[in-house]
Amino acid sequence: MNEIQAEENPLSQDFDIKSLLKFALPTIVMMLLMKKYSGIVYIWNGERMCLKQHWDIGI
Repeated sequence: MNEIQAEENPLSQDFDIKSLLKFALPTIVMMLLMKKYSGIVYIWNGERMCLKQHWDIGI
């Protein structure tokens, strides 16, 4: 790749850890929040199903 093509290609720049974290941090935060939300929903639904099946209280 010659110098002109390298200047036009945004992927040919040198990345440092700060720029990579700036790019990836929103995705990482969203994955962690979704994991937490999914766990809370799973626990809540599990408790409701447990109550409904074992004590038949009609939730």
